[in-house]
Amino acid sequence: LILTRSLSERPKLVRLYALRHSILETNIDVAAARAFQQRRYDRLSSTAGLLGEKVSVLTTDRAFEFLVALDPIISGFAEASLLSPAISLALDDEDLSGLRIDVARVFRTTVTAVLKEFGVRGR
Repeated sequence: LILTRSLSERPKLVRLYALRHSILETNIDVAAARAFQQRRYDRLSSTAGLLGEKVSVLTTDRAFEFLVALDPIISGFAEASLLSPAISLALDDEDLSGLRIDVARVFRTTVTAVLKEFGVRGR
């Protein structure tokens, strides 16, 4: 998936996604929140239009809905992928190997499942 590769190439963006809801959005006033959400809406609308052109089963409205649905998924996986150094070292312990997760693989699987819900089938 292009999305997985794109995010893996932008670690600072992933970090911001992880911080967005819990920290960044809680420390702004209403005017800043409104401006941020308007820019977000405009970007998502533009991206939805492009996505709708490329994926025949998605109308622009459904593409927009998909992108909005994807947002908390990205945020959650972003947060899960940013382990502290102590947690990373602890998970190196073989007894804790069951807690390790291939975040990129599980993210791809999750996004693929969401795409299927929107009627998009893989090649």
